Amino acid sequence: MALSVVQARKLIAKSVKGGANDQDLKNDAMEALILALSELNTDHCYEFLATAVTLTSTAGTADYTVPSNLLKVYSVLWGADYELAYRSQRVDDRFRPDKTSNSPLGYNLYPLGALTKMRLMPKPGTDNVLIKVKYYRRISIPAAASATAGDIDLPTDFQYWPVFQGKAHFLGDRNAPPMRIQYWQQKADKTLARMKWMDQQHPGETVSLEGRPVGTGLPPEHTWNAVIDAYGF
Repeated sequence: MALSVVQARKLIAKSVKGGANDQDLKNDAMEALILALSELNTDHCYEFLATAVTLTSTAGTADYTVPSNLLKVYSVLWGADYELAYRSQRVDDRFRPDKTSNSPLGYNLYPLGALTKMRLMPKPGTDNVLIKVKYYRRISIPAAASATAGDIDLPTDFQYWPVFQGKAHFLGDRNAPPMRIQYWQQKADKTLARMKWMDQQHPGETVSLEGRPVGTGLPPEHTWNAVIDAYGF
């Protein structure tokens, strides 16, 4: 059964007597819950947060907007043919950044104003090619003012982790006895370790790269001369 944000906040607030009915304590519990969930976005890229978005190329356009919840790219596919390799912006700036190619060789991500952009390198010279970006997204963090919105954005088995971690934060802010804080922190640490372990288990997974240069991201029609022509090395 899914755990709602309201239920999680109430469980944290109940750590102190009368907390479930005290608005100030419920507000503080909400802050502890938000802090706990925010920690996960800097902790690990979880497989259960993997998702994808499909963009469409425009000839002569290098920059494309990607979702604001993008945390880390898993892969970028140009059409149905091949995976683009990550290239640093410095490489693009140094070696013929204005070059246009029917098939880009790589990509990078960088902030431009308030939007997150993905840059294809070189610029595509073809319209309407599908660009599939697979990525790990950020965990959804509820706003403090919307305590009634939705469920905790974690798999059901681990939705109580932010409650455990939130209780540790909540009690710590109130100078509770160290043993109480330690109890909830240990439960949080144990649950987090289990979540990471299960997230990394992939029974029977086999990846074959036979017959393809590892790390090049090149489609069959690209030769090393194309790389040299595009980047100068």
